[in-house]
Amino acid sequence: MYEIDLTLAGVPFRVTLDGPCTPSHIDARFGPYRSDRAGLAPSAPPASLHVEVRPGWEPATRPSVEFPGAEGALLDDGTVRFLRTTDEVRWNPQTRHGEALRVHVPQTLPPLVDATPIDTPLRLVLSHDLPTRDGLLVHGAGYADDRGAVAFLAPTRGGKTTTSRKLPEAHVLSDDQVALRRIDGVWHAYALPFVGEYGRATVPRVAKLRALVLLEKSPTLSLTRVASPRALARVMHCVVRFVRGAGGAAVLGLSADLVAAVPVYALALSREEPVMPVIEGML
Repeated sequence: MYEIDLTLAGVPFRVTLDGPCTPSHIDARFGPYRSDRAGLAPSAPPASLHVEVRPGWEPATRPSVEFPGAEGALLDDGTVRFLRTTDEVRWNPQTRHGEALRVHVPQTLPPLVDATPIDTPLRLVLSHDLPTRDGLLVHGAGYADDRGAVAFLAPTRGGKTTTSRKLPEAHVLSDDQVALRRIDGVWHAYALPFVGEYGRATVPRVAKLRALVLLEKSPTLSLTRVASPRALARVMHCVVRFVRGAGGAAVLGLSADLVAAVPVYALALSREEPVMPVIEGML
């Protein structure tokens, strides 16, 4: 059995794993977020997540959404089930315990490209757990330093990785998903180990959120402020959420509070143009 204690967005997790895995790959991606290294004070008792990796496993029923999406459902006993073609996760919000099954896929990928068996279960659980802690998991990249943070939101292939590669590596929050949480009435952005094509390790970092930037593609630079009604619709499109109905009002309320409290901009930027001058103007 492999065990690791993590702190993600201020939320502590104890993760155990049975079955084939490559511990050095898990440590390459998640090691900086070990609770004894992260340096971010946890905001709750640890949640527990047990992952079992089974060669040849496949879901009993086909998910209703295509990979890499996930089907989410609130079950009669109050637990939440997430289903993908590669994973099934059952999460109990009351006990804060999760059980996950995952198919074993022999890995030939480099350590920081291998998502590892614990990546998907943790993402799915966080997407449901963060709204109960005044937080949201969003599809986004991010930059943070001692002055604050700027989060860049976009759907898949919307420019998040390209933007991250333009940033100083030590200040990248992620190129795929970041956590936004309201702490003592102030919104903050948290780094997460959930990286995509960026393929580099991130380190735990949290900073006051100074701006939300909605990425757009264009050969010419444009930066415009987005009014709250339109900003809310576009930000909601980037919130990571799989369970329809249950908790929807809370997610909508948090998103509305977020765009009311933090300036929202639309940024069109060519692939070659630097992004740091834009960030400097927001911090």
